[in-house]
Amino acid sequence: MDQGMSGRFAVRYDGMPLAVYRELAAHLHCIPGVEVELEWNRSTTFRYTDSQIGALRIQMAEQTNPEQVRRVLDHYGSWQRGQEIQD
Repeated sequence: MDQGMSGRFAVRYDGMPLAVYRELAAHLHCIPGVEVELEWNRSTTFRYTDSQIGALRIQMAEQTNPEQVRRVLDHYGSWQRGQEIQD
């Protein structure tokens, strides 16, 4: 099991458009045991090149294959992992 990808965490892609984030979320929803939520960008400064989405929150069940999730994330480009999300 990939110890870096389990439980709840957030990822982000610099400059990814809203429509592509939604496509990615739909793609991840196809993986059994994965729940996804889009978090709006909370920046108070508008920059045309910034994404409207601040992060993609992912929750994986224990039986979810983390490598499958990683392959989907990698398919959409270079991503950055955010902090673990606590309940």
